[in-house]
Amino acid sequence: MNKRLTYIFSLIFICSACYAEVSDKMPSNIENLLKAIIVGLFCGFLSWFRWWLGAIGVIVFILSVVGIVSLWQEVHMREALLHEQGWNYFGSLVIGSLFILVFTAAGAYMSLCRRKNA
Repeated sequence: MNKRLTYIFSLIFICSACYAEVSDKMPSNIENLLKAIIVGLFCGFLSWFRWWLGAIGVIVFILSVVGIVSLWQEVHMREALLHEQGWNYFGSLVIGSLFILVFTAAGAYMSLCRRKNA
């Protein structure tokens, strides 16, 4: 168990190979997705514990979407990222945000089902 956690955290915090000027300063696609999965699992656990704690996950999702839109609005960054990494970079950001929302909703649903059965 301890080795698995060490491996997961090393994947998150160790930068992977990047392409050029802008890409070496931005997290890679894998890092974006792993961070989103970890945050999503945490928010899902919170909403499973108490369904109303899912509001935290929704707030994190909204902040994530605002960050994506802000990155897209910056013309120079957008053009550089699209040139160096392509559409998949923004796709990984959107998919990561959706992970957070889906895990939060699933946790809240399981919490409500558990509450009805109790």
